Order: sequence, then C-alpha cells, then structure tokens
Amino acid sequence: MEIPSRAIPSQRSLKRIALAAAPLAVVVVAAVVLVAAQPVTGPWWINADADATYSASALNIISGDRSRYFDHPGLPNQEILAITFGAVSLAHGGPTRAWAQDEMVHLDSARPVFRGWGIAFFIGGALLVYLLLNRLFGHWTWGLAGGLLWLAQPDTTDAIQIRPDVLLCALLLATGFVVVRAWQRRSAGGFAAASALAGFALMTKLHAVAIIPMILLGTVLGYPGADWREKLKTDVRSFVVRHRRGVATAVGVWILLFFILNWHRLTISTLGIDAGLLALIAFAVFDYWLLTTLVHKWTGSRLVRRVFDPFYLWLAGAFAVGIAIPLALVLEYSPWILSQTSSR
Repeated sequence: MEIPSRAIPSQRSLKRIALAAAPLAVVVVAAVVLVAAQPVTGPWWINADADATYSASALNIISGDRSRYFDHPGLPNQEILAITFGAVSLAHGGPTRAWAQDEMVHLDSARPVFRGWGIAFFIGGALLVYLLLNRLFGHWTWGLAGGLLWLAQPDTTDAIQIRPDVLLCALLLATGFVVVRAWQRRSAGGFAAASALAGFALMTKLHAVAIIPMILLGTVLGYPGADWREKLKTDVRSFVVRHRRGVATAVGVWILLFFILNWHRLTISTLGIDAGLLALIAFAVFDYWLLTTLVHKWTGSRLVRRVFDPFYLWLAGAFAVGIAIPLALVLEYSPWILSQTSSR
C-alpha cells in the first residue's frame, strides 16, 4: 500500500519540530540536573520546612483523624498528599489511623510521596513557564528565558520540598497569562477564569492576593463592554462545548475526590471560627451590590457606573468558586480555614 506523500513528514517539518523541542528539552534537563543536585535520598528532615507538617496533616485527613494545621492554608498541597497517601495505603489495608500514625513515626518511608510531589511541582513549573511564555510571545526564546529564570530561584531547596510557594508561583503565572489573554480579547469569560484561578491560588498561599490588582487593571484596560453578560455566557458556553470531555472529566474527578476526602465526616464544624469577620465580609459584598444597583438605577455618570459595575460582582463570584474548589474537599474544616485565611 502506497503511503500518501502528505502523510510523511518532510525533512523541513522534522527540522522545525526538532528546533521547537530543543529549547524545551534544555529547560527540562536543566531542571532535572538541579533537582539531582539536591539531597533527594537524604533523611526526611534535610531541607524540610513544611514536609513533615503537611504530610502529617494529609495523613490525618485521609485516615479520618482531626487536623488543625492549615497554614497558608496550603490546601491543594495537603489534599494531593492525602490522596496519594490513600493510594499508597491500599497495599497495607487502607488508610487506617493505625497505618497513618505508623507513617508519621517512620516518616522516611513517606519521602517518595512528599518529595516526589515537590519535584513534580518544580519541574512542572519550569515546563509551564516555557509553554506559557512561548505561547504568549510567539517565540521559543521567551519560553527558554522564562524557564531558566524559573530555575534561578533564590532558594533551590524548594526543588524537593512540598512547600506551597512553588505551586503558588505556577498558579499565579497561569493567572497572569489568562489575564493578558482576556485583556487582548476583551473577554468576560477570560477575566472570570483568571479570578477563579486567583481564588484557587489563595487557598494555596495567601500571597496570591498580590495578583488581584493585576486582574482589576486588566478589566479597566480591557473592559468587555456593556454587553459583557452576553459575552460571558457565550465564552462559558463555547468553552464547555469545545472542551466538554475535559470539563466532564474534571467535574467527575472533583466529585470523586470530595467523597474520598469527606466520606468519614460529611459535616461542617464552626468551632473556633471568627463569625464576626465572615459576617463583615458578607456585609461588605452586600453593600457593594446595593450601591451598584442604586447607581445603575439613578446615576448616569459613566465613571461612577464603571466603579460600581455588576461585572465585578461576577468576578467576585468566580473568585469564590476558585476558593470553594479546594475548600469543599475538607468540608468539616472549611469555615475555620476560611475564617483564618480572612483574618491574616
């Protein structure tokens, strides 16, 4: 059978693929070399900042025991560790409390889990930077520069730790990329997606609040227009239709994780929460909504109407959705975590 000539890659196309893959390979190899230079096989306490605390909290979560350590709050990290520990425990009869306590006592046996994820976040972050900058600026030189800058971190011990900083940086880079794309296209859906990513990043580490001014500036410079509601509906519908399998898979995985991490305590505890602070935040949002309604009913000033715009309420809603995605996976502690996050 004769193969059509169009199905055979030409020498020029192969060369183009090689040239595109080479700088990416440089970034990945450099990241691997940097990781290999760290004490990967050393005892758990070497270069360990949050390794033990996050691992112990994750073991408590998956075994059904109580956990009150949600510093930063570091939810995605702890939840990923909890799911991984749960998978590992299946070979030992499941994530029982006795097994979890034994892992805490002999934490060296858990090194492949927390260091493995720490390394994955570090190398994955370098790869993400390359892809985002290459896509944004349209040339591999930007991706190469960004990937190498990612590796030039002031503290290389982060290459093998499960601290939230590495994942936070990757999430904020992704958020910044989405904001720029939304500004270029004046996309209401893009700004909503950026807000949701920022909310998710906030549950990784509180420093994510630094991205909020960038999102607001992007909406000022790239305001979607008075018909932003229609654009938002169109953007969301188009995204779901184009990525329906991915969306369905993501929703299904989240529901599965919800029941795995919450099956032993489908309750919500209000113990220790600062109800006054949460009520103050809710009251502030209500006041903004009320002012927005009154301004758009009685005022014709374009500037005032832009400041008090329902569009920002929708962005706040998207931000809340981003917060809720990891927060609901530890349902019992969610009010307390939210209260602690708000008070810092």
